[in-house]
Amino acid sequence: MTETDIYVEFLNIVRPSETVIQAIQRLGGRKKAVVKGEHFDIYEESYEQMVRILRRAGVIPDDWMVGTPILKPGERAEAIWEDDPLLSNPVNWEYKWATPPEGQSSDEVYGPFTSTEMKSWRDQGFFNQGILVRMVGDSTFEPGDSVTFE
Repeated sequence: MTETDIYVEFLNIVRPSETVIQAIQRLGGRKKAVVKGEHFDIYEESYEQMVRILRRAGVIPDDWMVGTPILKPGERAEAIWEDDPLLSNPVNWEYKWATPPEGQSSDEVYGPFTSTEMKSWRDQGFFNQGILVRMVGDSTFEPGDSVTFE
């Protein structure tokens, strides 16, 4: 995995104004290993710094919109080349804690997030921690670990 690939992976989970370590903590993880190359420590990089780096590297196009998933160099989104009706109406999701951590309200809802983001977090085990999810516009939450986000 190249340094650019690592930036792309993290940029797809970090929120604007957030650093990588803040995103890891938000998702319930702990920093277990340092990603190193030539003095490469990504944990203190902010979303905005990673966007600048990837723009200079030519990975992020000029017409890119904040929050849109970034593809690694050489990757192609199959649906872009097909007339996929889902691209015009992407599904967005919200989540909340079933039993919130101390100091957080059980009524606090986070989002919206794309299906890609939600699937990534589910695959990383984030939703095993008692997270309830719903599609934006729905009124009923369901356990996050039971949703496919397809």
